[in-house]
Amino acid sequence: MRGLSRRLLLKKSSSSDSEKQMLTKLRAECSAEFSNKCEAMMKDLTESEQIMSEYKRTKPELQDQLEHHIHVLSQGSWPITAH
Repeated sequence: MRGLSRRLLLKKSSSSDSEKQMLTKLRAECSAEFSNKCEAMMKDLTESEQIMSEYKRTKPELQDQLEHHIHVLSQGSWPITAH
């Protein structure tokens, strides 16, 4: 699950369709709890992209000044620990 989270956050995945296909296979082979967390990560990133698109649409003057990406992550779905 850590590998998936890194690929998703760093946008290193080959395609979201291939990740969704893998999640379908995981759901059949593993527990629903495990695949639910993975699906929640995918949903978080989809919603984050929608939020960023809406933000960029409403603030076009900031496009040339600052490049930034914001991710809204559900607590408990991502295997991230504080250091």
